[in-house]
Amino acid sequence: FCEVITLNCLKDISGKVVRIMLDYVDHVPFCSKLKAVLIQQKQWPEIQQIQQSPRCLKHLCRLQIRLHPPHFTKCSLQIRSRSVFLTFLPLPNRLKDFLLYREYDVRREGPLQGSG
Repeated sequence: FCEVITLNCLKDISGKVVRIMLDYVDHVPFCSKLKAVLIQQKQWPEIQQIQQSPRCLKHLCRLQIRLHPPHFTKCSLQIRSRSVFLTFLPLPNRLKDFLLYREYDVRREGPLQGSG
C-alpha cells in the first residue's frame, strides 16, 4: 500500500484515501515514507489526531463483529460476504446500518439518524 499511495501521481489524494481508510480499521502504523507524504496533506492534523487517540469502543466493537460474525452451526447456508451475512442477523435495522457503515453511504438520502 505504501509503495502505491506514495507514487507522485497519487500523492495529492493520499491524505483523503488514508483518512477514509482509518474509518474501517483499528490503529495502523505508518511507514516513514507514507508519513512523510501525509504530513504534507491538509488531512494530516485529523489523521494524526485519530492515530494518537484511542478508538472509540463503538468503532472497535463494529470491527470485531465484522471480523468475527456469530456462527450458526445448524445453518447449512454458506454466505461468503460478511456484509451480506450481517443483514440476516436478528438485529434492529439501525444497528445493522451501523455495522454495515451505512452512515458513510453517499447514496443515502440525508445523514443516518443518530450516527456518530
